[in-house]
Amino acid sequence: MSAHVAVFLLTLVSLSAASAPDCKDLIKPFIPDDPTLVFGKWVYVMGAGDPQQYHTALQSLRSSWIHVSPTSDSQTVTLRWGDFCFNRCIVDEVNGTVSGLATTFRKNLSEHKGHMLETCSDCLLWTDTFKNRDVTGRYILQFTRTGKTDPQNVEMFKKQLECLNFPESFHSYDGETELCPDDREKTENKHKTSVQSPSSFLRMNHLSLSELCCLFCCPPCPSKIASKLAFLPPEPTYSLMCDDSGSRWTLHLSERADWQYSAREKEAIECFMTRTSRGNRIACMFVRCSPSARYTLLFSHGNAVDLGQMSSFYIGLGSRINCNVFSYDYSGYGASSGKPSEKNLYADVDAAWQALRSRYGIRPESVIVYGQSIGTVPSVDLASRYESAAVVLHSPLTSGMRVAFPDTKKTYCFDAFPNIDKISKVTSPVLVIHGTEDEVIDFSHGLALYERCQRPVEPLWVEGAGHNDVELYGQYLERLKQFVAHELVNL
Repeated sequence: MSAHVAVFLLTLVSLSAASAPDCKDLIKPFIPDDPTLVFGKWVYVMGAGDPQQYHTALQSLRSSWIHVSPTSDSQTVTLRWGDFCFNRCIVDEVNGTVSGLATTFRKNLSEHKGHMLETCSDCLLWTDTFKNRDVTGRYILQFTRTGKTDPQNVEMFKKQLECLNFPESFHSYDGETELCPDDREKTENKHKTSVQSPSSFLRMNHLSLSELCCLFCCPPCPSKIASKLAFLPPEPTYSLMCDDSGSRWTLHLSERADWQYSAREKEAIECFMTRTSRGNRIACMFVRCSPSARYTLLFSHGNAVDLGQMSSFYIGLGSRINCNVFSYDYSGYGASSGKPSEKNLYADVDAAWQALRSRYGIRPESVIVYGQSIGTVPSVDLASRYESAAVVLHSPLTSGMRVAFPDTKKTYCFDAFPNIDKISKVTSPVLVIHGTEDEVIDFSHGLALYERCQRPVEPLWVEGAGHNDVELYGQYLERLKQFVAHELVNL
């Protein structure tokens, strides 16, 4: 369950009460005479988060339910939930340990502790304090059996928010949006689930379902799976010409590069070749966008593009967020030699990192590791081994298997691109950006990675955006500007 979804439903929060005349009565712990009264299904009606980014995350919720059930251990309960947000359902469960008045549980890297408070009859008021390494937050969530409430209960809830020092504003369920189905009640016609048909990932790679079966069964080989599913190098849109000294390279762009600037801006681009640890020569591009730039993006681009096609975008992006941009082409892309493969990806980004540091003298604390789509794979791998100023993951994937088969719950030995297993090793601040209508890499991948980050910052969920148009939305640049100009300097 994602950090802003997990906590939506099942959490049970700490009691840090303010001093007000009636607060003592309003925030009493709820101790049911008959514990079985708590069991069963409850429908979310209203809630609030603190600090603001968690309240913003809560506002993405369209409907939600939680099911509390006993286990064979009297000190353990099962909490199962279904969240409907961004036009998809996220259904999951966890076991919680009951000790005294508190219920605790752990979900991935997040530790939760909470309590139930007294509230209206036939209502359940849960509060939750959670911690993910050095990131803390809290929620207060009210449920009823029917998903309906009355004005009197709303007024009581407002007072309870005040007593617990939550913001005055709160989020509420409209009572009409359809609830997600229980994942234990499997039907062939699921309601708007997060499951993505494998064909949506395969279409862009020209593989049929039968070809995929052959790929995984004859026998599974990570490098072959990665090469066939993930890489589509285009016909090169540029060439690099070296002078007689062998040290200066000239960039020549073809019409298909769609260059959008003048010759003057092109002069700000420096290109060269460097060799990787696996023996391939890869093309590198350094774009000086601003003389006052404090940071340089180490940009790993997406599939089916090369440096020529990305060059105009790099100038536009860097000049708007006041960053220089350093990028490279993967083995087998553009002017780079070799063939694309998962192992080559990791060697390629290592060579780019070393070139950026040695050739330009840029220190790690001035580098923002930026990965888009398949580019998040080398970016996460690099960031899991080296600390930098920050990491930006744009439309990231959790792993190759999880893209092709969304029901995959664990990483198999033959899986490729296991970002989900590496992201928790990243010690730099991480900004996750994902479109909620991504048709290639489902939005749930971004949520899952965000939840596992050691140092996540407020993510950008671009509602309505797909896989290839996130940067066309105004909030994309605004979020990056805010992150680079204001947040990074205070982290």
